[in-house]
Amino acid sequence: MIRSTRDEFLTLENALQSELDAAVYKNALLLLRFRACQAVDILFRNLYERTADIGYLSQDADIRHFVTTGGVGGRETIRHRLSEYAQKYSVYRDVVIFATTGEVLARLDAQAPGARSADAFLARALAGAEYVEAFGTFDFLDGARNLVYAQAIRDDQGAAIGVLALVFRFENEMEGIFRDLGAVGMSFMCLSDASGRILASSDETYLEPGKRIPIVEEESGREVSFMGRRFFMVSHRGRPYQSHRGPAWYGHALVPKEYLGETGIRELSDGTLGDVLGYVDVLCPALRSILDSANRVNTALRIVVWNGSVEAIHDHEASREPLKAVLRQIQQAGAETAQAFSDAIGNLITMEVSSYLRTGSDLARLAGNIMDRNLYERSDDCRWWALTSELRAILADPGRGVEDVRRLEGILAEINALYTVYTRLFVFDTAGRVVAASNLHGDNIALRGDMLTDGWVKQTLALTQTRQYVVSPFEPTRLYGGFPSYVYAAAIRSPAHEGEVVGGIGIVFDAGPEFRRMLDDCVPDFAGAYALYVERDSRRVIAGSSGSGLGIGEVVPLDPAFFELMPGQSREALTVFRGQYNVVAAVATNGYREYKTTGDYSNPVISLVVLPIGDPPAASTVRSLLDDQRHEEGRVVEPAHFATVLVAGERYALPAVSVCETITAEGLTPPSMEASPYLAGSAVYRDSTAGGNNMVVHLTVLDARRFFRRGAEQGTGDYIVVIRVQGKLMGLRVDAIDTVITVDAKRIGRANLLAHEQYGFSHEAILPLPESEGVRPILVLDEVFMLRLVESFSALNAQGEPQTPVVRTAQ
Repeated sequence: MIRSTRDEFLTLENALQSELDAAVYKNALLLLRFRACQAVDILFRNLYERTADIGYLSQDADIRHFVTTGGVGGRETIRHRLSEYAQKYSVYRDVVIFATTGEVLARLDAQAPGARSADAFLARALAGAEYVEAFGTFDFLDGARNLVYAQAIRDDQGAAIGVLALVFRFENEMEGIFRDLGAVGMSFMCLSDASGRILASSDETYLEPGKRIPIVEEESGREVSFMGRRFFMVSHRGRPYQSHRGPAWYGHALVPKEYLGETGIRELSDGTLGDVLGYVDVLCPALRSILDSANRVNTALRIVVWNGSVEAIHDHEASREPLKAVLRQIQQAGAETAQAFSDAIGNLITMEVSSYLRTGSDLARLAGNIMDRNLYERSDDCRWWALTSELRAILADPGRGVEDVRRLEGILAEINALYTVYTRLFVFDTAGRVVAASNLHGDNIALRGDMLTDGWVKQTLALTQTRQYVVSPFEPTRLYGGFPSYVYAAAIRSPAHEGEVVGGIGIVFDAGPEFRRMLDDCVPDFAGAYALYVERDSRRVIAGSSGSGLGIGEVVPLDPAFFELMPGQSREALTVFRGQYNVVAAVATNGYREYKTTGDYSNPVISLVVLPIGDPPAASTVRSLLDDQRHEEGRVVEPAHFATVLVAGERYALPAVSVCETITAEGLTPPSMEASPYLAGSAVYRDSTAGGNNMVVHLTVLDARRFFRRGAEQGTGDYIVVIRVQGKLMGLRVDAIDTVITVDAKRIGRANLLAHEQYGFSHEAILPLPESEGVRPILVLDEVFMLRLVESFSALNAQGEPQTPVVRTAQ
């Protein structure tokens, strides 16, 4: 029996090792897949904004006028305008205006080489109606890695009169993306074209741009040979974002095979590990069958050792010591095997939970990153549009008329049609009165003539520099139909006097669907998972993903530690939130480029990702599969032997001389509804113990949990202790068997430690040793009282009361 039990443990350990190997692979795959995807997808989100920029700026009135006049006499003026543009949209390192012949008419970077270009993108831009996206080496730029957006500049009749080119800060942007994603352990990230040529990497000394890297088409990743080493690698083709398909580029993430297991596993505290063991079916489904098998084998081993210890008590003194020694060796061997297995289970659970914690943290950071990158564009837009020449001229004219207002509305509508993340754009005068507004969705909110009294309006009119802007608090506003949103605003200045403010422009961000779309993109494939944006200081919800169940403005009742994070900091934990036990990850947004990083604007936001895993855990402690909980026996002069059991978390004792053995409660038949509340049911039992006759009897079983008013939900009731009292058999249902102890008889004292209605179940207790501080007495259950209780059931049955199982006298 013992050998087969150990063999079963070893078989289970091999199965568990296979699961550990699979978990290492899964953990690495999740880490690499996320980074491969985001290395290119974050870039594509950014490039989508660039396509809107080139379309709008190529039709800028000042630029068109400059090109129409051949650039005569206005080069410095236009360079100043391009400088203003690049100051707002810092993602560009150069802005170039070409004539149709390829001649450079004006550019931001006056030191750049080349007064003319013959590159192919110019002809493509002139021939097409849309923008051109080109990457590589250009004759008017330094370096081999330039990403250029170009579009034809057209006159009022639609004829091409030039080309505008925006030179994206590609290398700088990729450095930021790789830095934000973070390389874990020995992992690397890179971006390549469709042929595998590396365009940028997280470590350019190792993954050098220009070299070729394999492209892994399998979603599950695979091993590849690269630069003389074996790597586990994942590749991801960039996904189109809204209308922008993007170039045929791939994100890659890879880790040397020998470092596959070093992917950021976090240690769990004993308390947390004990809690999550109750959620194996959710967190680690593959472990369920292994745990069930381990518990089954462990139960058999515990019963063998416990029953053997009881049998040793029944034997004569001379023959008992050798048996006790053997049992101690069995118990020690079982404990060592079970502990090793328990540790392996702990490692697997730790790896799985750590994977969820990191996934949550990665996604929460991504959500914050997407928010900051998106709102960065909003701060750029309002400042740039405030420099629109026609807006400035009309607002500065005190005699403007109806046609001027219509022209203002036309300009705003044209912009709004290109930038659909806004529900409306509006301009207001120095008194705060709305002069004109667009209305993207044609709602019934008419703003013209309204007086704006919000604090942010006064702040906007007081701005002194073109680089400054104002953002409203996130609060309900009529500008957004009574719902909360952000309004970005900038001052509009007189074209004649830069220092004179003649009004302002406000842009209303479509917060509801835009924020929800951002968060939905960051929700993991996990049942019930959701994501939130929350104001750090007020702890109020800004937005939630689809199905989050939390309303905008609702206070988030989460541990305050999640809201003490500084920009860029994160916190991940298993915690109770909204009545459930969850994996919760929080990251404090930390801005993008100069947005929220230079003192321009402060608005602390926490992005949260929540993975619900079940009801809150009961208070738990981690126990190995075979704990040795022997009571301190002390010096024994007159021995008294007891078998101890656990009931609803408490330890109780039974006189060992009355105990026959322990069996599992699997075959227990429940009692009728009318039966005594102390009755657990009946069980078919073959009495093969010492003093028995090997006959099959029906055993009446009492429920120890009910003795002390403990409900069935407060214990498992997995075992039945078979007791022989005055020649009669009965059973006692308990949660766990503990050990068999021998103490000095002087430590057995009369003790009334129970409530009055429970007193009959125990009249004695095993008192702790004097030096054992904080140790509670162990109540000794009165087996004779329990027998009388069973006999009273039989007497009631004889009088015609509802039937209960009958106690059979052992022959």
